[in-house]
Amino acid sequence: MNTAVKILSSLGLIGLGIGVTAVLIAAKPKEEPKDIAAVVTPVSVQVIEGGSMPARVSATGQVQPSTQVTIVPEVNGRISSLPSTLKVGARFNKGETLAQLESRDYQARLDQAKAQLASAELELALEEGRGQSAVKQWDLIGGSGRQELAERKPHLVVAQANVRSAHAGVSLAQNNLNRTRLSAPFDAVVLSESLDRGQVVGASTQAVTLAGTETFRVEVSVPLGKLQYLQVPGYNAKEGGRAIVRHGALGIEREGEIVGVAGQVNEQTRTATLLVDVHSPMDPPTGQPPLLLGSFVDVSLMGRPMEDVVAVPITSLREGREVLLLSSDNTLHIEPVTLAWTTESQAFVRGDLEAGDRAITSTLSFALEGMSLQVQE
Repeated sequence: MNTAVKILSSLGLIGLGIGVTAVLIAAKPKEEPKDIAAVVTPVSVQVIEGGSMPARVSATGQVQPSTQVTIVPEVNGRISSLPSTLKVGARFNKGETLAQLESRDYQARLDQAKAQLASAELELALEEGRGQSAVKQWDLIGGSGRQELAERKPHLVVAQANVRSAHAGVSLAQNNLNRTRLSAPFDAVVLSESLDRGQVVGASTQAVTLAGTETFRVEVSVPLGKLQYLQVPGYNAKEGGRAIVRHGALGIEREGEIVGVAGQVNEQTRTATLLVDVHSPMDPPTGQPPLLLGSFVDVSLMGRPMEDVVAVPITSLREGREVLLLSSDNTLHIEPVTLAWTTESQAFVRGDLEAGDRAITSTLSFALEGMSLQVQE
């Protein structure tokens, strides 16, 4: 077979293969195009409720005495007796004895003052009698001239002055005797004491430091912009708003009252210091421990009802300025808002929100306006 024939045979076989392949491709059934299902993200929602919302500002602070005093003896003396309960942390009622100084010298001075008073009163009575006799004698002799001297009026004035001076001496001696007893000026707890039996004390001795137990005080820092939501006596209201003071670790929850604001703004933080009083802090409700001085506490400050503020779940708030909503057509809507305040679970905002709107409580990895969503059952 010559070369030409071989070439023609090869070309024929190639052509036959191409033809068969074409027939097979043509005979293959055609696949219909399939629709790609749209991605729908399941979410949880919470319906927004309308109505007036009470303002609430969260803060922290430290429990401090609202009344504190250091007892200093007003007279010198040696301590003769101390109550066995006088120790740090002990509680005393108003008027209870904290220490007793030796009082014999002061009792003696009081007795002397009383004797001087009795003598002055006797001299006054005698002088009054002398004056009456002098007037009668003057009238009998028909005297004239300076009748005051004749009636012994200057002598009477001196005698009356001596009585008043003696009364003052008795009062001073009695006060000094009373001052030998150191007592609690109000219901209090002992913060410190430096007394021992037999110790000589005086006006330079800081004997006992007391904190009043009627109220304790918590000072909390609040941004200036949030003062408008609260009721602060002396600032924007006659009566103070409520406050809830909590110590989570000890399970303490006590009610307090906003009593004022410090007169100076913190220059570094631009915050104001609010004063919150807790009444009967060491006499708690059954089942709770007392609120102790120095404790760090969380404080919820209750403010005025706000008509233009809406509460939304904290998880629906994004970057502090947007709320994620589920529209009526089940798509995502991002609503711009102005944040007023927050709690652990809610954000209180101003914006174009209405009762019945559905706030998204689920955490979205990304949020795109108009993306399809589905309420999770």
